Order: sequence, then C-alpha cells, then structure tokens
Amino acid sequence: MYGKDVLRGLIEIYQNDFESGYEGEDKNELRIVFLNLILEVTRYVNEFRYCPRVDCPCSPESAINHILKNHKEKLWNNPYILGNNYPLTDVPITEIRRFLESFEKGE
Repeated sequence: MYGKDVLRGLIEIYQNDFESGYEGEDKNELRIVFLNLILEVTRYVNEFRYCPRVDCPCSPESAINHILKNHKEKLWNNPYILGNNYPLTDVPITEIRRFLESFEKGE
C-alpha cells in the first residue's frame, strides 16, 4: 500500500466518518490528533522534512510514532476513526493500520 493511498484514506475517513458522524465530548481533542496524523503522513508522503535523518525528532516518521505512542488506543478504538472495519473509503482499513504501525518504534 502506497503512502498516497493511505493519505487519501485517512482524509476520507476524517471527512466522511469523523466530521460527519462523531458527536463525542472529546471531538475537539480527537480532531486535533487526527489532523496532526494527517499532516505528518502528508509530510512523509511528500518528503517534506527539515533534515534528512529519519530518526530525528523533527522527522515525519518520529512524529507519526509519537502520535501513535500517545493516542493509538483512542484512534484504533473509535469507530469513527480507525476502529471501524468498514469506513467510508475504498482504502482497506487493515492497510491503513499496517502502514501506520510501520512507524512504531519499541521504546
């Protein structure tokens, strides 16, 4: 699965599932987390970086890892984000999850 497809899937889930369907009290908090995830995947896909080091804290890889480290449970368990096996996108959710998990580092 290519990063561009995953990015499209994340944006479609954000617009179709999350923004149009989720009404939880934590919507504003989750919106920020989800949009930051989309931003960092965008940086990764388009190779927008400040330095060439993948392990640098300023890299999109490190940022994605940090988001998952702190918010994976909220993202994976919310049926309006990545917890739905049938989101309103034709990008398979399993491929989106696999792509994102490839950035996780054991810490």
